Amino acid sequence: MTKLHSKYGPSALITGASSGIGAEFAHQLAGAGFDLILVARRRQKLEVLAAELRTQFGVQVDIVGLDLSQTGAVDELVKQTLDGGAPDNVTVVAIQYMDSNSSDNGSK
Repeated sequence: MTKLHSKYGPSALITGASSGIGAEFAHQLAGAGFDLILVARRRQKLEVLAAELRTQFGVQVDIVGLDLSQTGAVDELVKQTLDGGAPDNVTVVAIQYMDSNSSDNGSK
């Protein structure tokens, strides 16, 4: 068990994992031996990434195709993961992307 596993547990849940920084987090954590739960709207991209990570790093990868901006999505995520038998000790890596058309662009 690595120092990271001792500190953060054996698994990581990554939101926004289908591309960009979320996908890079997935690669880095899989490379460190973490089992992963990948969450994003684009399930097909998650399936491709999950297959790649399983083959390259030999880790367990579960996927959840879910748009977390939708009402009730967080409850559904908990239902599909934490209530569904995921490990008790899961590190969460949450990636958020907002485009310039978003109603909340952070400029308050």
